[in-house]
Amino acid sequence: MFDRFAVELLDNDGLFQTLVREVTPERAEVAGNLDVGSYAEIPLVTHYSVATQEGNANGLWTVTLTLNIFDDPKTAYELVRAIYKGVWAWEDPTKGIVPGVGAIESLDQEISAFSRVGGQAQMETKAVIQYSGSWNFTARNH
Repeated sequence: MFDRFAVELLDNDGLFQTLVREVTPERAEVAGNLDVGSYAEIPLVTHYSVATQEGNANGLWTVTLTLNIFDDPKTAYELVRAIYKGVWAWEDPTKGIVPGVGAIESLDQEISAFSRVGGQAQMETKAVIQYSGSWNFTARNH
């Protein structure tokens, strides 16, 4: 029997830390926006997500994910392309699942594909560029 008061919070940070790490080439670091202690580790992919439970649909969530990529101007587009392809692969029902944490049900809207933000920025001893992208997903507890 369904118990509408047995509500479970979605660990969206844990879900996306794992999923983004899975689709990011090994050469890049992955961290939640607030987990970044230094931008010395370039290339760097940061993620931020906000989840809202859907009305009476216990365990079903609308999640907005924003990814930021910081990389050398010469190699950034290659990294952006790989991650973009990986994000869309979560639509496959066999992907986008983190057992015991959560799963992507559907990619509902691309708010913005990766767009370059500003010009080059000097970070410690490196010049980097930033790309940012956002999506809305339906996710569920797993």
